[in-house]
Amino acid sequence: PTLTLFLQCVMLCGRAVQAAPAVSSFSPATGKPGIQVTINGAGFSTATQLKFDTTPADFTAVSDARIVATVPVEATTGPVRVTNPSGDGVSGASFVVAPRLSSFSPSRGAINTPVFLQGFNFVGATNVLFDNKPAAFTVTALTQIQAMVPAGATNGPIAVQTPAGAVVSSNDFFVIG
Repeated sequence: PTLTLFLQCVMLCGRAVQAAPAVSSFSPATGKPGIQVTINGAGFSTATQLKFDTTPADFTAVSDARIVATVPVEATTGPVRVTNPSGDGVSGASFVVAPRLSSFSPSRGAINTPVFLQGFNFVGATNVLFDNKPAAFTVTALTQIQAMVPAGATNGPIAVQTPAGAVVSSNDFFVIG
């Protein structure tokens, strides 16, 4: 009797009840905003939203088991989240977003001057380079690094390297003194 009622409801309602999405994997696992990521799982044909951590992304459900999404500019490192009318699916692993460097201050300084870099996704930084010279640095927040101008530094860009990629400043730092 229960199965009969369910089948009658499906026929009358015109659609079957779908389960919440399940995110099983995604590729690539790291990258910068603007790249496309393929997400695999189930329950994607009725997806209404996809997020990289907490940031909504543009996406296309290729099939019930595959979505292609574009990493948004504001994305931060975290799980991939897919929503459909029945609920949410969250990846077990995090998508790691490459760093972005929006500014640094001061724009000029002597050796051993502290320089504050502002941007996104600095956690896990492995190197800060002043025109290719490694600097001592501390990641003080997801969005900030404090670096010391290294001995031997010359005028040029500042670079930040992380396991997810590297970013180079669009402006040069000028060494004085």
